[in-house]
Amino acid sequence: MVFAWLCFVPTAYLFVRILRSERFGQKRLLGSQTWFQVHRALTVISMVCVGASLLCIAISQGWKWRGPGSAGKFWTKIHTLLGVISSALCFIQGIIALIRCKPNHHLRPLFNWTHRIIGIGSFLLAVTTICIAATHFLKIWYWPIAEFILSLVPGAICLIMSVLYLKQQSNVTIIRIEKKHGSDDSLNIDHSEHRKKGKFEEILRNSRSNLVFGSVGIFLVIAISLSVFIINGYQN
Repeated sequence: MVFAWLCFVPTAYLFVRILRSERFGQKRLLGSQTWFQVHRALTVISMVCVGASLLCIAISQGWKWRGPGSAGKFWTKIHTLLGVISSALCFIQGIIALIRCKPNHHLRPLFNWTHRIIGIGSFLLAVTTICIAATHFLKIWYWPIAEFILSLVPGAICLIMSVLYLKQQSNVTIIRIEKKHGSDDSLNIDHSEHRKKGKFEEILRNSRSNLVFGSVGIFLVIAISLSVFIINGYQN
Protein backbone atom coordinates (compact mmCIF):
# COMPACT_ATOMS: atom_id res chain seq x y z
CA MET A 1 0.00 0.00 0.00
CA VAL A 2 2.86 2.38 0.86
CA PHE A 3 4.60 1.73 -2.47
CA ALA A 4 1.35 2.21 -4.38
CA TRP A 5 0.38 5.57 -2.89
CA LEU A 6 3.76 7.12 -2.08
CA CYS A 7 5.80 5.93 -5.06
CA PHE A 8 3.87 4.64 -8.07
CA VAL A 9 0.90 7.05 -7.96
CA PRO A 10 2.92 10.29 -7.58
CA THR A 11 5.35 9.07 -10.26
CA ALA A 12 2.43 8.42 -12.63
CA TYR A 13 1.18 11.94 -11.90
CA LEU A 14 4.53 13.60 -12.64
CA PHE A 15 4.87 11.76 -15.95
CA VAL A 16 1.46 12.86 -17.17
CA ARG A 17 1.65 16.37 -15.73
CA ILE A 18 5.27 17.41 -16.18
CA LEU A 19 6.93 15.13 -18.75
CA ARG A 20 3.93 14.79 -21.04
CA SER A 21 5.18 17.35 -23.54
CA GLU A 22 8.73 18.03 -22.38
CA ARG A 23 10.85 14.90 -22.41
CA PHE A 24 8.81 12.42 -24.43
CA GLY A 25 6.64 14.69 -26.56
CA GLN A 26 5.28 12.64 -29.46
CA LYS A 27 7.64 9.68 -28.95
CA ARG A 28 5.76 6.41 -29.15
CA LEU A 29 6.10 3.07 -27.38
CA LEU A 30 4.10 0.00 -28.45
CA GLY A 31 1.73 2.10 -30.52
CA SER A 32 0.97 4.81 -27.95
CA GLN A 33 2.78 7.89 -26.68
CA THR A 34 5.57 7.01 -24.25
CA TRP A 35 4.36 9.21 -21.41
CA PHE A 36 0.91 7.58 -21.62
CA GLN A 37 2.34 4.06 -21.58
CA VAL A 38 4.42 4.85 -18.49
CA HIS A 39 1.46 6.54 -16.80
CA ARG A 40 -0.82 3.60 -17.55
CA ALA A 41 1.73 0.99 -16.46
CA LEU A 42 2.32 2.74 -13.13
CA THR A 43 -1.42 3.10 -12.59
CA VAL A 44 -1.99 -0.62 -13.20
CA ILE A 45 0.89 -1.50 -10.87
CA SER A 46 -0.65 0.77 -8.22
CA MET A 47 -4.02 -0.96 -8.56
CA VAL A 48 -2.39 -4.39 -8.23
CA CYS A 49 -0.49 -3.26 -5.12
CA VAL A 50 -3.64 -1.79 -3.56
CA GLY A 51 -5.63 -4.95 -4.30
CA ALA A 52 -2.91 -7.22 -2.91
CA SER A 53 -2.62 -5.02 0.19
CA LEU A 54 -6.36 -5.13 0.82
CA LEU A 55 -6.30 -8.92 0.54
CA CYS A 56 -3.39 -9.19 2.99
CA ILE A 57 -5.12 -6.83 5.45
CA ALA A 58 -8.40 -8.76 5.24
CA ILE A 59 -6.63 -12.07 5.86
CA SER A 60 -4.62 -10.67 8.78
CA GLN A 61 -7.84 -9.36 10.37
CA GLY A 62 -9.67 -12.64 9.89
CA TRP A 63 -11.96 -11.02 7.31
CA LYS A 64 -13.55 -8.93 10.05
CA TRP A 65 -14.70 -5.34 9.44
CA ARG A 66 -12.77 -2.84 11.60
CA GLY A 67 -14.43 0.34 10.38
CA PRO A 68 -17.47 2.28 11.65
CA GLY A 69 -19.96 -0.02 13.33
CA SER A 70 -17.31 -2.38 14.66
CA ALA A 71 -15.90 -2.63 18.17
CA GLY A 72 -12.57 -1.16 17.09
CA LYS A 73 -10.94 2.00 18.40
CA PHE A 74 -11.91 5.39 16.97
CA TRP A 75 -8.80 5.95 14.85
CA THR A 76 -8.85 2.35 13.67
CA LYS A 77 -12.38 2.93 12.36
CA ILE A 78 -11.39 6.16 10.62
CA HIS A 79 -8.26 4.57 9.17
CA THR A 80 -10.27 1.63 7.84
CA LEU A 81 -13.01 3.79 6.36
CA LEU A 82 -10.67 6.20 4.58
CA GLY A 83 -8.52 3.32 3.38
CA VAL A 84 -11.49 1.53 1.85
CA ILE A 85 -12.77 4.72 0.19
CA SER A 86 -9.37 5.60 -1.29
CA SER A 87 -8.92 2.03 -2.54
CA ALA A 88 -12.40 2.01 -4.08
CA LEU A 89 -11.66 5.30 -5.85
CA CYS A 90 -8.41 3.80 -7.13
CA PHE A 91 -10.30 0.98 -8.85
CA ILE A 92 -13.05 3.32 -10.06
CA GLN A 93 -10.32 5.44 -11.63
CA GLY A 94 -9.06 2.43 -13.54
CA ILE A 95 -12.55 1.51 -14.76
CA ILE A 96 -13.25 5.08 -15.91
CA ALA A 97 -9.94 5.12 -17.79
CA LEU A 98 -10.91 1.93 -19.64
CA ILE A 99 -14.19 3.39 -20.89
CA ARG A 100 -12.89 6.90 -21.61
CA CYS A 101 -14.01 8.64 -24.76
CA LYS A 102 -11.70 9.68 -27.59
CA PRO A 103 -9.65 12.91 -27.23
CA ASN A 104 -11.82 14.79 -29.74
CA HIS A 105 -15.14 13.66 -28.22
CA HIS A 106 -17.38 16.42 -26.86
CA LEU A 107 -17.51 14.69 -23.45
CA ARG A 108 -13.72 14.51 -23.16
CA PRO A 109 -13.48 17.57 -20.84
CA LEU A 110 -15.93 15.85 -18.48
CA PHE A 111 -13.72 12.76 -18.41
CA ASN A 112 -10.59 14.84 -17.87
CA TRP A 113 -12.01 16.66 -14.85
CA THR A 114 -13.54 13.49 -13.40
CA HIS A 115 -10.18 11.74 -13.84
CA ARG A 116 -8.36 14.58 -12.10
CA ILE A 117 -10.81 14.90 -9.21
CA ILE A 118 -10.92 11.18 -8.47
CA GLY A 119 -7.14 10.88 -8.77
CA ILE A 120 -6.37 13.78 -6.46
CA GLY A 121 -9.16 12.83 -4.05
CA SER A 122 -8.06 9.21 -3.72
CA PHE A 123 -4.43 10.26 -3.21
CA LEU A 124 -5.31 12.77 -0.48
CA LEU A 125 -7.48 10.20 1.30
CA ALA A 126 -4.74 7.58 1.06
CA VAL A 127 -2.08 9.93 2.44
CA THR A 128 -4.44 10.92 5.26
CA THR A 129 -4.97 7.24 6.03
CA ILE A 130 -1.22 6.63 6.17
CA CYS A 131 -0.69 9.69 8.38
CA ILE A 132 -3.37 8.44 10.79
CA ALA A 133 -1.53 5.13 11.04
CA ALA A 134 1.78 6.91 11.60
CA THR A 135 0.47 9.09 14.42
CA HIS A 136 -1.95 6.71 16.18
CA PHE A 137 -0.76 3.13 15.60
CA LEU A 138 2.33 3.53 17.77
CA LYS A 139 2.80 -0.18 18.43
CA ILE A 140 3.74 -0.60 14.78
CA TRP A 141 4.84 2.90 13.75
CA TYR A 142 7.66 3.64 16.20
CA TRP A 143 8.76 7.03 14.84
CA PRO A 144 5.46 8.90 14.31
CA ILE A 145 6.89 12.35 13.56
CA ALA A 146 9.43 11.10 11.03
CA GLU A 147 6.92 8.76 9.41
CA PHE A 148 4.27 11.49 9.30
CA ILE A 149 6.66 13.88 7.56
CA LEU A 150 7.86 11.23 5.11
CA SER A 151 4.25 10.43 4.21
CA LEU A 152 3.64 14.06 3.24
CA VAL A 153 6.79 14.53 1.15
CA PRO A 154 5.59 12.92 -2.14
CA GLY A 155 2.44 15.05 -2.19
CA ALA A 156 4.44 18.16 -1.36
CA ILE A 157 6.91 17.45 -4.17
CA CYS A 158 4.07 16.95 -6.67
CA LEU A 159 2.51 20.24 -5.57
CA ILE A 160 5.78 22.17 -5.86
CA MET A 161 6.56 20.66 -9.26
CA SER A 162 3.07 21.53 -10.50
CA VAL A 163 3.41 25.14 -9.33
CA LEU A 164 6.80 25.48 -11.03
CA TYR A 165 5.38 23.95 -14.21
CA LEU A 166 2.42 26.34 -14.24
CA LYS A 167 4.78 29.25 -13.56
CA GLN A 168 6.97 28.24 -16.47
CA GLN A 169 3.97 27.82 -18.78
CA SER A 170 2.71 31.26 -17.73
CA ASN A 171 6.09 32.79 -18.54
CA VAL A 172 6.08 31.12 -21.96
CA THR A 173 2.68 32.62 -22.73
CA ILE A 174 3.76 36.09 -21.61
CA ILE A 175 6.96 35.96 -23.64
CA ARG A 176 5.06 34.88 -26.76
CA ILE A 177 2.62 37.77 -26.35
CA GLU A 178 5.48 40.25 -25.91
CA LYS A 179 7.30 38.93 -28.96
CA LYS A 180 4.11 39.09 -30.99
CA HIS A 181 3.53 42.76 -30.17
CA GLY A 182 7.19 43.68 -30.42
CA SER A 183 7.92 47.14 -29.08
CA ASP A 184 4.30 48.25 -28.81
CA ASP A 185 4.54 51.05 -26.24
CA SER A 186 0.90 50.63 -25.28
CA LEU A 187 1.81 47.36 -23.61
CA ASN A 188 4.54 49.01 -21.50
CA ILE A 189 6.82 46.05 -22.00
CA ASP A 190 9.70 45.80 -19.55
CA HIS A 191 12.46 44.19 -21.60
CA SER A 192 14.63 43.43 -18.57
CA GLU A 193 11.67 41.58 -17.08
CA HIS A 194 11.25 39.86 -20.41
CA ARG A 195 14.84 38.55 -20.23
CA LYS A 196 14.40 37.40 -16.63
CA LYS A 197 11.29 35.44 -17.56
CA GLY A 198 13.08 33.93 -20.53
CA LYS A 199 16.03 32.82 -18.40
CA PHE A 200 13.73 31.35 -15.74
CA GLU A 201 11.78 29.47 -18.39
CA GLU A 202 14.97 28.11 -19.97
CA ILE A 203 16.49 26.99 -16.67
CA LEU A 204 13.28 25.30 -15.56
CA ARG A 205 12.78 23.62 -18.93
CA ASN A 206 16.32 22.25 -18.98
CA SER A 207 16.17 20.95 -15.41
CA ARG A 208 12.58 19.70 -15.39
CA SER A 209 13.40 16.13 -16.39
CA ASN A 210 16.18 15.92 -13.82
CA LEU A 211 13.84 17.23 -11.13
CA VAL A 212 11.18 14.68 -12.01
CA PHE A 213 13.51 11.69 -12.02
CA GLY A 214 15.16 12.96 -8.85
CA SER A 215 11.71 13.14 -7.28
CA VAL A 216 10.99 9.57 -8.35
CA GLY A 217 14.16 8.50 -6.55
CA ILE A 218 12.95 10.28 -3.42
CA PHE A 219 9.56 8.55 -3.68
CA LEU A 220 11.28 5.17 -3.87
CA VAL A 221 13.52 5.87 -0.87
CA ILE A 222 10.52 7.03 1.18
CA ALA A 223 8.46 3.96 0.28
CA ILE A 224 11.32 1.63 1.16
CA SER A 225 12.04 3.46 4.43
CA LEU A 226 8.42 3.41 5.59
CA SER A 227 8.11 -0.25 4.62
CA VAL A 228 11.18 -1.10 6.70
CA PHE A 229 9.77 0.88 9.64
CA ILE A 230 6.49 -1.03 9.42
CA ILE A 231 8.21 -4.42 9.14
CA ASN A 232 10.35 -3.66 12.18
CA GLY A 233 7.22 -2.56 14.05
CA TYR A 234 5.46 -5.84 13.36
CA GLN A 235 8.55 -7.84 14.32
CA ASN A 236 8.79 -6.05 17.65
